Amino acid sequence: MSWKAAAQSVLGNGHLKANIPCQDASECLILDDGRWLVGAIADGGGSLTHSDIGAQIAVRYSIISLTAVLRSGLLPAVLDTEREGFFDGFWSDLVHDIRSQLMSEAELSDSHFSQYGATLIAFVACEDWLAAMQIGDGFLVLSADPAGTEASYNLAFKARPSEHVGEVTWITSSHWREDFRQGLFPGLTRFVCASSDGLEKVAILQREQIAFPGFFRPLHTTAMESSDSLLSVAESTLTLPALDRFTDDDKSLLIGLRIDG
Repeated sequence: MSWKAAAQSVLGNGHLKANIPCQDASECLILDDGRWLVGAIADGGGSLTHSDIGAQIAVRYSIISLTAVLRSGLLPAVLDTEREGFFDGFWSDLVHDIRSQLMSEAELSDSHFSQYGATLIAFVACEDWLAAMQIGDGFLVLSADPAGTEASYNLAFKARPSEHVGEVTWITSSHWREDFRQGLFPGLTRFVCASSDGLEKVAILQREQIAFPGFFRPLHTTAMESSDSLLSVAESTLTLPALDRFTDDDKSLLIGLRIDG
């Protein structure tokens, strides 16, 4: 079995009309002949001057750090409890390192650190487990079912309740730890889908905080049936005209599919 994956970010109509660059960033990478999949998605704050750069740095550094640790041989190979302990430290170090990178970027540009604010979702998956973290909004959905049945889609992290409507915690926030979520998910994951908040209204049942099968089932089926790169699946999903009725924000989509053979 090996991974097939793609990530794509597109400019929202609202930013297009306002002549604002895309503030989303996304990236994935398949390693070790398909054994490992690493991915990250970030969404820069709409009102922040340099959030597009913040999102790009957060995603790029996450991919670099995850790739480095997989190639280092330091990752515990057997017990889930050991992996949990390892990632407790790894994710925290990753956030601190990204914040340091953003502080350096702010100093070089004579800008304020807070203007680089972005959310972040990052993960690594292999044959029999997946480890992930999240700060801010967006979603990560997992499925172990190759057939994509309606009940098989699980939201990795539920949204944290906020005091004010629309309030989002950025990786640059002083209180980022209060929103920080991480987890180790044992077992085979066959389908992974991550997105910024641009798709939340159509993909997540907000009140129940569960994945909406009506979005994920056809996406999963299309990915399984596609003979092309999953990039075409991601692009065609993100550019569906119907989405513009729900949001004019930037949109990102990362799809990972575990295939036999």
